[in-house]
Amino acid sequence: MIDERALEETFLNLPKKVAILLYGHSGYGKTYQTERLSRVSGLPIVKWPSWPDRECIWFIEEAHKINPRQQERFPEILDEQICIDEAGEEARYYTIFATTNPNKLSLPIRTRCFDFQLTPYKPEEIFSMLSDVDIPPDWKHEIVRRTRLVPRLAHDTAEYAYSLKSVEKCFSNLGIDKYGLKDIDHKYLILLFREGQLSINQIAAKLTVDEETVEEMVEEYFKEVGWINITSRGRNLTDKGKTMALEVIRSKAKHV
Repeated sequence: MIDERALEETFLNLPKKVAILLYGHSGYGKTYQTERLSRVSGLPIVKWPSWPDRECIWFIEEAHKINPRQQERFPEILDEQICIDEAGEEARYYTIFATTNPNKLSLPIRTRCFDFQLTPYKPEEIFSMLSDVDIPPDWKHEIVRRTRLVPRLAHDTAEYAYSLKSVEKCFSNLGIDKYGLKDIDHKYLILLFREGQLSINQIAAKLTVDEETVEEMVEEYFKEVGWINITSRGRNLTDKGKTMALEVIRSKAKHV
């Protein structure tokens, strides 16, 4: 969750040479908060890699993926935040960076930002975000329970369930089990249950995905719920993680 009032007040009174940095796990609402600020301020959003050409919010999503050479240009840009509009007049724009990994942004960029961290939401907060989707309350509770308290995932799932007119068919089609886990999660848990401890590159190789996918799509959530330990020697399951791995193994055995 984020203090929306503080974010809004900061944005509306943002000094000329300062940007906003929103950071947190994928799906925690960085785009949603930017869109909310757009509605509050009445400013349109221009998304990177397009360049501002009017008074607007310049939204730089997944900013950590901007290469270091490109990042070198940003301090000078942020010190101005002025563009020339279609009428040939100067227009101010407001920069918002969004990232899951702020440490990959250069220090000159980070020191020119007011940063706001988006942290996990509570179940009741996610439930209230689904108020605009016309599905039964019990469907909403099930969606909240099985979408890892991620606002974007919960809302998208609710809309999909509405289209299908079935919450169970929705989860079946998406490959999400009763615990909110997908096939890659199952494979990860079973792998560590059997192997004991593995490095991130070993896990990625055995799951045939890249390390970033493992870290962002699996381990972020598993760390939050206390299923894994991550040390300099590698990854291993906690007692809670072993219990969940056994549940997954038993569930798969029933369907053989």
